[in-house]
Amino acid sequence: VDGLKVFPKLPVHMRTYREQFQRNERVRLSTEMARDGNNKLVELNESLTSMQIGASSEVKAPGPMPDPKPQALKESEYVIIGGVAVGEVSPADVVRKK
Repeated sequence: VDGLKVFPKLPVHMRTYREQFQRNERVRLSTEMARDGNNKLVELNESLTSMQIGASSEVKAPGPMPDPKPQALKESEYVIIGGVAVGEVSPADVVRKK
């Protein structure tokens, strides 16, 4: 049973092929129903593309980030969170376990 030249005839084949047939039928119907909307979208995209070709497509880069406020700055170069140092730790500050 391939659904192209050989179709199901026995009840066991009918039950097996039914799900595949229903799925294919839903796909076919949804494609037909969406055809008009898809054609309108293609036309809209073509008209928008032709309008954008003549327009300037330069994108301005955003400005630099502002400096953080003084209260946001940390006094130390690193902070310990959950036993892990986050930030720049100097070799003199590293404590080795023995």
